[in-house]
Amino acid sequence: SSGINAEYGGAAACMGARAEYLEEYYKKNAVEDDIKFKLTHGEVKMGDSVVVNLECKNQSSEVRSIKVVMTGTSITYMGKPLGQVKRMEHMLFAPENQTARCALYISPEDYVGKIRPDGALKVAVRAEVQGTGQIYTVSEQFHFNKPKITLTPL
Repeated sequence: SSGINAEYGGAAACMGARAEYLEEYYKKNAVEDDIKFKLTHGEVKMGDSVVVNLECKNQSSEVRSIKVVMTGTSITYMGKPLGQVKRMEHMLFAPENQTARCALYISPEDYVGKIRPDGALKVAVRAEVQGTGQIYTVSEQFHFNKPKITLTPL
């Protein structure tokens, strides 16, 4: 039984050392989350442009540079990607205590013929704050509101 206790003691000591290492690592490599991100959009109607807005509110006392990539992809109703519809890369500059904005504009010409009637548009956003290492990622699915068609006999 002394072998088992020694084994557990060794594992506990190892885990304790790893916990201390991780604590030190995260203290040294702490990421400042001083940018607050917000993704907004309006109603999505078939035949209209899709506009997805990203707001980056800088809560620090320094200017922040933010590399943003927004991608629109056609997907099936089950979420399987069919192909890229539109991609946008942008470098934002957010002055101290101010908000910077950018948007992905997807026109009907961009998506018509690429999105199935039962499919949707998936927009993925990745923003990385230069210098702090803060990363924001989000994706949303947009199901198009299709116009109601009423047929009346002549």
